[in-house]
Amino acid sequence: MRHLPCIFSPARALRQIFLLSTHNNATVAPIYLSPLVPRTTTATATPRTTATPAPAPSLIKARALSSTASLRKKVEQVKRRPINGQIPYKWIRLVQADGSLAPEARRTDDVLMELDTETWTLELLAPPPAPRNPDSDPDASDPDVDVGPPAAVCRIVDRAAAEAAAEEAARAARRKAVGTKELELNWAIAPHDLEHKLRRLREFLGKGMQVEVMLARKRGGRAAAKDEAEALLARVREAALEGVPGSKESRKMSGTVGGVVHLYFEGPPEKMRRKAAAEGKGEGEGEERGDE
Repeated sequence: MRHLPCIFSPARALRQIFLLSTHNNATVAPIYLSPLVPRTTTATATPRTTATPAPAPSLIKARALSSTASLRKKVEQVKRRPINGQIPYKWIRLVQADGSLAPEARRTDDVLMELDTETWTLELLAPPPAPRNPDSDPDASDPDVDVGPPAAVCRIVDRAAAEAAAEEAARAARRKAVGTKELELNWAIAPHDLEHKLRRLREFLGKGMQVEVMLARKRGGRAAAKDEAEALLARVREAALEGVPGSKESRKMSGTVGGVVHLYFEGPPEKMRRKAAAEGKGEGEGEERGDE
């Protein structure tokens, strides 16, 4: 008797989900887990919720985002995906490290039993496929076709990598929303390069932008002494706060001097910039009349 392929094939399930787009997005950190490793201690599966299953959030293929709102919406969608015990489905198929879908369905509780939830998270990507209609699909009623249990599609992600990716997406949204610029300096920067960076810093702040300055050691470069690093930090603050009147530090400095430090500056408001421009123009005209 002829055996037809499983109607819930990996190719069919993968077409329903967002996953394949991750291969085209080089900026996303790899967060897939290699095969499950049984836990060394006895654990009890996280109880799953008994709420009525709800459709998973719609997932959009990775592409160039047209607006900050769409990026923020995408970040929120990822945050709302059910995880671990929140997954309401009894059977799941796991996305493997190479992006393909595991051929066999597994019980959700069994997967959670083997999962170290301190490091890894089971994340729902798509609900089980809808039942096939016998009227439109003759194979749906064929008893020789092994359909298997209806299974949702899930993946196992590295919690640290996933949180870092979400934070980076949120930072990108904030930068785009407020016109944030970024400048990178190394602690042992050459004097000429430093002057160029500080000039750019004053230019951005003079336009009212927000500027994030990152100071770090250049890979393979010279390590700066502590007093040299502190002096550089003072020069950056001086260029921002004294070089552009009305500028301020918008957030507290993060990091350690000599390691990786982030400074956050905000240029003067538009009203103050217009006033300063008018005063500068008036002083220039006065000097011209005096020369005459």
